[in-house]
Amino acid sequence: MIGIGYAFVCSYVLKRIRSLSKSPIGCSLIFCFGYLSYLTAEFNSRSGIIAILTSSMLMANYAWFNLSPQGKQSSVIIFKFLGYMISGMIFSYIGLTFWSFRQYRWSTELISG
Repeated sequence: MIGIGYAFVCSYVLKRIRSLSKSPIGCSLIFCFGYLSYLTAEFNSRSGIIAILTSSMLMANYAWFNLSPQGKQSSVIIFKFLGYMISGMIFSYIGLTFWSFRQYRWSTELISG
């Protein structure tokens, strides 16, 4: 419900205040409302991941269409870039933590199975 609320508020703000959707502030506004939904859910002991997931799905359907063509293109590029950066950080972190488990005994039967 938190993510749904923030997504509809963001869509409403971008629809009513057209000067925000014509400037680069519109892209940052979408990012800020998504992050606000995450923070609000975490501070209320709810799942921030689910809040940001529902917020992003609804903002992709409603808020994105209220942006200018340049705002649409730049928001797609920015969020793809952030996605690639974060997935690279996650995979490098997993690769680096692999070497911290040297003292454990490995089960070759489990790995081959």
